[in-house]
Amino acid sequence: MPPRAGAPYGQYLLRDAAAGRVPARLQIHLASWAVPAAVRAELRQNRRPGVTCVWAYAPGCIAIPGEAAGAAAVPLHGFRVQPAAVAGPARATPTAAGRALGITAAWGQTSTVRPRFTVATEPGDDVLATYDDGTPALVVRRRPEGNEVFAGTPAWTSEVMRALCRVAGVHLYTETDAWVWAAEGVLGVQAHDDSPLSLNTGAAAPVRDLLSGEVLGTGPVLRLPLRRGETRLLGFGPLP
Repeated sequence: MPPRAGAPYGQYLLRDAAAGRVPARLQIHLASWAVPAAVRAELRQNRRPGVTCVWAYAPGCIAIPGEAAGAAAVPLHGFRVQPAAVAGPARATPTAAGRALGITAAWGQTSTVRPRFTVATEPGDDVLATYDDGTPALVVRRRPEGNEVFAGTPAWTSEVMRALCRVAGVHLYTETDAWVWAAEGVLGVQAHDDSPLSLNTGAAAPVRDLLSGEVLGTGPVLRLPLRRGETRLLGFGPLP
């Protein structure tokens, strides 16, 4: 799903994040369910200012064999994660706050999930989606040093990914489903339908096709006629 969100992405090891080697403003922890106390401490110590971390499903909920019981108290994300009182589907439905960020449709599993996790919210938390029983499924806790996000069901849609990008202040090159790769003034896109693709390069500079050399327009906003499956490699800054 991340490639269709409208922003480029990468995949990293947990030890890279713990060492502070991940430069992304939005960092998604899909399986940080069993995190040793030493790694928890590194994640907190080496976290770059302004980074938004998303914690999926059961973050830090599995005890590490051999560690003292108090080791789990080392802060990982600040949420009090707890199993839902009643088993049920992990379907998440956007709230008004979620819809304001562009999430229009429910997502997740319609079958019963055991265990299903939620969090105890605090004043100031933004609940972007709830489960069928009304408990929080997607929560944003905004903090000066960096936002924390709990996502109880990781079966996300591209709408959810774009909403998380907006929370983190990540630049979206397109607001519709399309594969995007971008780095150092070079943008690769692949269309998912036959409609013109609206792109936002973020730079007031000519946009050229890097294979043909044709100037297609001037950024930051450009509408590019594409057919489904068509891929274009564009330059919108000094040529590499």
